[in-house]
Amino acid sequence: AFGRDITERKRAEEKLINNELRFRTLTENAPVGIFQTDITGKTTYVNETWLSFTGMTFEEAMGDGWINAVHPDDVSELQSNWYKKSGEGVVSMSEYRLVHKDGGIRWVSGNAVPLYNSNEMIAGYIGTIDDITERKLATEALRSSEKNMQYVLSGAAESFYVLDRDCRITLINKVAQYNLEKAWGKPVTVGVNILQLIPDEK
Repeated sequence: AFGRDITERKRAEEKLINNELRFRTLTENAPVGIFQTDITGKTTYVNETWLSFTGMTFEEAMGDGWINAVHPDDVSELQSNWYKKSGEGVVSMSEYRLVHKDGGIRWVSGNAVPLYNSNEMIAGYIGTIDDITERKLATEALRSSEKNMQYVLSGAAESFYVLDRDCRITLINKVAQYNLEKAWGKPVTVGVNILQLIPDEK
């Protein structure tokens, strides 16, 4: 019985090692950053993409070291969210900035899900971080452009309105003297006088 116990334990250890090697092989060259933590939320593994996002070494990222790559303005909220969610054993999702050692900043979307052991108990977490810098910058540029347009239109001496692709009103300046709530989303047909479409609220 003793010999059988040792054999079974050896087989279980070999299976665990093979699973670990398979996992690392699959994740090393993934196009997204991948991380794994223990049950307390301390990092136990990051892949090469994660390291390339931060410029950190594998050892530097372990435990709570990963937090050193997070933008100072995002640290408090991210830590609070991460440790709260990991403590509750639920899915965690966040958008935040990573600062590379060379000073470069990128926006990432992070997601983590619980890992369960054979007894269906939470054993840790596995997650990904995806580079969303281009989308974030495009969104910020669009917001800035919209604010600039609203500023210009609000100061214009003449009436202006902006239509979307479906010829629906999306913006009207104050000089137009229209009630914006009544105007929003109304269809405009080419050739129709906007003054006929929306009554003057004077």
